[in-house]
Amino acid sequence: SWLALRASTACPPGLSDYDAPCAALAVLVFAYGAVAPVLTLLGLYGSERPELSETETLRATGLVAIGTLGAIFIPDCVAFGLGSSAWWDRVSALHPSQQTLESSTSLFALFATEASMVAHRVGKAGCAPFAQIVPAFVVVCFA
Repeated sequence: SWLALRASTACPPGLSDYDAPCAALAVLVFAYGAVAPVLTLLGLYGSERPELSETETLRATGLVAIGTLGAIFIPDCVAFGLGSSAWWDRVSALHPSQQTLESSTSLFALFATEASMVAHRVGKAGCAPFAQIVPAFVVVCFA
């Protein structure tokens, strides 16, 4: 992801030139990921549709958890978008461990997203019921 790479010591030269558009796009994606499942659960998203089944409600609740996790990165994206290299260089100089912390945290979020996709595939294949998968997934993401 842009954020994990941008915050790391392995950030390629020139990537900071794209901070503003990448940050704006990331904020939109993270915000949508946090809001869309809540709107779905409240019945406010989309046109008329049948009521959610118990499994669909459980899965949407799991998406609220992953969306909340993603939304945690919105302030980082805003800071990179507005402050860019000058801001990050100051932070890195004052707090040298921050690059390791930020990039590893972003990498954790990528793993959590991947775990969500694997959990979906496991449930869809019938290997385990969503009633077990969703709570286990939430625990893994927040543990």
